[in-house]
Amino acid sequence: MTSILSLPAAAKSADDIVGQWDVMREQGSRPCRITLNGERSDKGDFFVGVPVACRRVVPILAKVGRWTLGDATHLTLMDPGGRALLALAADGDAFSGQGSDGATYRLVYVPAMGRSATSGDASDLLQGKPPVGQALPPAVISLATGVAAASDAPVKPSRVATERMGDLAGRYAVLRDKTHDTGCMLTLDDKTRVKGGARAALAPACRDQGIVVFDPTAWQIVNGRLVLTAKAGHMTHLDKQADGSWLKDPAEGKSLSLKKL
Repeated sequence: MTSILSLPAAAKSADDIVGQWDVMREQGSRPCRITLNGERSDKGDFFVGVPVACRRVVPILAKVGRWTLGDATHLTLMDPGGRALLALAADGDAFSGQGSDGATYRLVYVPAMGRSATSGDASDLLQGKPPVGQALPPAVISLATGVAAASDAPVKPSRVATERMGDLAGRYAVLRDKTHDTGCMLTLDDKTRVKGGARAALAPACRDQGIVVFDPTAWQIVNGRLVLTAKAGHMTHLDKQADGSWLKDPAEGKSLSLKKL
């Protein structure tokens, strides 16, 4: 993935855009982080992952479900039916443009694995900690405040929040539509640490193209949710079900669930 300082200008395809982005309205909006997934819909565009808290912080995101790249400099966020909600153009190190609500928005890329393209670690910046020897810029203070507010949103109680990762480690069958076995198997290893959490490995025999393209390489538990990180750096979130399986957030794309073997 290219640097945050040149990503929009350097992007040559949708693959260069996949990942996490902070969305903010120019007048009075707190930033909110979304995920532009690389999984194609049946219409040829791509899915967008928008956390519930973001749908409240930035109301226009409540309707966003898809994204598409017209060319290397024009990005569009759409509702599930394909109606454009945010039409954005490359603007220096980001994308900016007008929403269907008439407001102007800016979309800024978040480097994979939480590493700032300028200095310091992004996790420190989001907590309001300045890089060594530097004052914290006002824009970063605003970002820290916005993300903290989004993170304070209520989270559904889940016993997994108190479980050890060792309890969740193991082999999982990957299902579509909750019951259709794709023949793919994912191993969650709690012993090996990698960037993005603990090691995840997809069995070579997997033939589901969407899962192969996602290619999860890491996993972790965040606020009671199972978070899988793809080789390219973007993430998908799954919630524990009553039967013990894990179901992918419907807002993040096609149905997918994990059932422990």
